Amino acid sequence: MQRGVLIPAAARTAKRAVIATLAFVGVPLAFVSASPAAWSPPQGIASSNAGQYSRPQVARNAAGDSVAAWYRLGPSGKNESGALEAATRRAGGGWSAPVRLASGHLGATAPTVVIDPRGEATVAWELSTTFAEKGKKRAGERVAVEVRSDRAGGGGWGRTVTLASTREPESSGSVPDPQSAVDGRSDVSVAFQLREHDTTPVNGREDVLLFTRHGGRWHDPKVVGHTVNSSETQLALDGRGETILAWNHGGPSGSREQWVQALVLARNGKDEGRAQVLSSKHGTAYALDLAASSSGAAVLAWSQELPEGQGLGPAQAVTRPAGGRFSHKPVTLLGKSSPPVVTIDRQGTATALFERAVTRGRNEADARGALEAATHPANGGWSKPQPIAAEGDPQALASGPHEELLALWEAGFQPAGQPPQARPVIDASIRPAGGTWPPPATISPERTSEGSTDLALAADGKVTAIWVREPAYATYLIETADYQPG
Repeated sequence: MQRGVLIPAAARTAKRAVIATLAFVGVPLAFVSASPAAWSPPQGIASSNAGQYSRPQVARNAAGDSVAAWYRLGPSGKNESGALEAATRRAGGGWSAPVRLASGHLGATAPTVVIDPRGEATVAWELSTTFAEKGKKRAGERVAVEVRSDRAGGGGWGRTVTLASTREPESSGSVPDPQSAVDGRSDVSVAFQLREHDTTPVNGREDVLLFTRHGGRWHDPKVVGHTVNSSETQLALDGRGETILAWNHGGPSGSREQWVQALVLARNGKDEGRAQVLSSKHGTAYALDLAASSSGAAVLAWSQELPEGQGLGPAQAVTRPAGGRFSHKPVTLLGKSSPPVVTIDRQGTATALFERAVTRGRNEADARGALEAATHPANGGWSKPQPIAAEGDPQALASGPHEELLALWEAGFQPAGQPPQARPVIDASIRPAGGTWPPPATISPERTSEGSTDLALAADGKVTAIWVREPAYATYLIETADYQPG
């Protein structure tokens, strides 16, 4: 997802008016929206009866070029026989046929995609393969992060480049979690965690590596930090030329401790001070989300895990003023909620979106509550959470060029005058600068797959959303919809 433009969101209002009903791939859908003309009808770009789609990602630029990538799992639903596929769309045209970029055991995290101002798309992913060590029966594992680019102007997808790889004597469970970003000069950065150069493993230690492609060539990595038993990386580039990185750092093997660290690199690549520890070292921080603005301000949020049986824990966040450091003491946005998603606009106002969790009995799972948002102006503190919808699972949230906010979330299909049904749809809402959140628009047909939604917002305010849908048993579709500002 391209930061500073959109972020995951979740929301749903209890009452909506049915605007139109139409059929799409044989499944009826009631579209509900205050401005139905703003979102295009869904466009199918891939279909499969032989394996499930997973983790689609999308990016677009202001010229109207777009790229989407996703995993297609084997018939068993496992990754062993999976493939990474991608499609591109040039300004004014339609989506290309899907292209297979890689095959094999794909990573546990989503592929990451960017597209530069000239229209060159880049996809990065994790791939692992097994090997037999000489003279030993036990197999080892090679974990690699690879990239591939589609050149603008009809150049096609180039060769696969392996940024880094490591070999483990046995399956390590390593999760590099590659993240990518692109700047206005078309330089691409990719960051992830991996033990470098086949070095001897030491208590689960890995390196936080930052690769940059400049002048059409990938350069040697910068080792920006070290982690232990970690699983998440976040990366953002701001308008000052700075690179902001965040990751979680773990305690000894077998412990539940994971805390958040962050580091800022100046335009020249040098560290702006030491890495900051931003969360408690005595808890478990996970589901990090980072966003930066064109001015250099940033917001970083995460969830704190509670002991088993206590349900969802608190959502916490820190902010960074342009040119400064992150606030050392995190703010608890809500005591029990889904993991937050965040964005920050060019004026430095940060917004976090999350779904409130409603505590039930001691041994019962938390119930889903309202979708809520909290804001943090550049010279103020975090507001109290304000409800946006009756319920929803946040998927994306982004800030537009005029300080508008765009949120995307999963919601239950709600026929007119009836309660929501267990047939998920994607809802969206766009809040104008200084205004309030309007009722959402349902932009997808029914039966979208859980956790399968992404959003890309370009500098001109145009948007592309992507999701996976299962209209019938063992039939899977990749679909997109576009938003055109009025």
